Amino acid sequence: MPSTPPLRIAIVSTYYRPVIGGAETSTERLALYLQGKGHHVQVLTKRTSDSLLWRETIDGIDVHRLAPTGARSAAGKWVWLPWLLAALMRAHFDVVCVSDPRGSALAAWVAARLRRRPLLIQPHTEGALSGAHPGKTGVAAAVNRWATWPARIIYSRADAVAGVTRAMLVEARSIGMSQPGLHYLPNPFDASMFAPASDESRRALRSSFGWSPGEIVFLFTGRLSVEKGLKDLLLAWREVARPEWKLALAGPAMSGHPWDVSAWIESFVHVNALDGRVSMLGACAPTELARRMAAADIAVQPSHFEAQGLAAVEAMGCGLPIVATDVGGHRESIVHGVNGLLVPPRDTRALGAALLQMTDILADPDHRRKWRAAARASVLPFDQDEVLGRFASVLEDLAAHASMRDPAGRQGT
Repeated sequence: MPSTPPLRIAIVSTYYRPVIGGAETSTERLALYLQGKGHHVQVLTKRTSDSLLWRETIDGIDVHRLAPTGARSAAGKWVWLPWLLAALMRAHFDVVCVSDPRGSALAAWVAARLRRRPLLIQPHTEGALSGAHPGKTGVAAAVNRWATWPARIIYSRADAVAGVTRAMLVEARSIGMSQPGLHYLPNPFDASMFAPASDESRRALRSSFGWSPGEIVFLFTGRLSVEKGLKDLLLAWREVARPEWKLALAGPAMSGHPWDVSAWIESFVHVNALDGRVSMLGACAPTELARRMAAADIAVQPSHFEAQGLAAVEAMGCGLPIVATDVGGHRESIVHGVNGLLVPPRDTRALGAALLQMTDILADPDHRRKWRAAARASVLPFDQDEVLGRFASVLEDLAAHASMRDPAGRQGT
């Protein structure tokens, strides 16, 4: 039970299970942790399919799905705002937490102010607070910064910001926010699940996956989306892959989304006769993903931009040295030449060279043990027990301070 009275916590996340992504996974872990501490958690999210219930209980969490129904899209973060505001005005909560606030924080801020409740926002994208979106340049970047200016003014008025990277806290300061409302709370991972396997278990896992002892298995995890750098990876792979290499892609297609590259990958693999050396595993449950990571040799995450890069953290938790792009949160967990290799984004030549370099480094057993140990040690500060414990304390403190300002608030609507 919590040391403070149980809170009613509203978590707003544009997308939630069954949608899979770093932000969605982290939001679910937070909801489950808070519920486990004795708080009552309700998740307000967008309904993405007619097959989903408008309201259901998932692992003890009340999940409210809101109109309009529609598949994941950039516009989806904005079109549901009237329904979200109405739902928050009806809901009973002591504090509201918005995951990935683009759009959603506008409705949450209005409801929180009208209801006299505290608001915490947790950006999951670089530039959400500063307006400098990493995926846009030139005129598009200028237009994005101008168009999002009103929203960013609202974000700056939140009671607290939970930055999944330290760079996001710098962004928060750039729009006028200051301590004590800024908190470094990275996306957490389960260090007991995403952990290295013993040599015996690893051999058994590889056998069950059809990976032979002599193969070097590279593993990518994440949605099959263009910004994840998969085209760069496949182009580099075609040029440098050795006969004993195998590339496994674990993640869902982005069916119907303009950034989906699943069909491109299938065509590329077929045209270049890579069927035996590249496999698409599809979406994997967390336990299955942890097993794949524990059995693989090298992780590769060639994203064009990342917030924190939870997939990289989970892979390193399993003791995988990593080849990744020098972007976003990768810089906060990957130390070049110690637990991984960092390369510029969109640079297929540098990516291919790093794949070759990593296999040469790990060919030495002593180096392999050293790099695997370094990978694991570097991400232990992201363990969910540590991070979520701090997150819960922040929410409890926000609610307590609000209650002191408005003693009747906890008994109100």
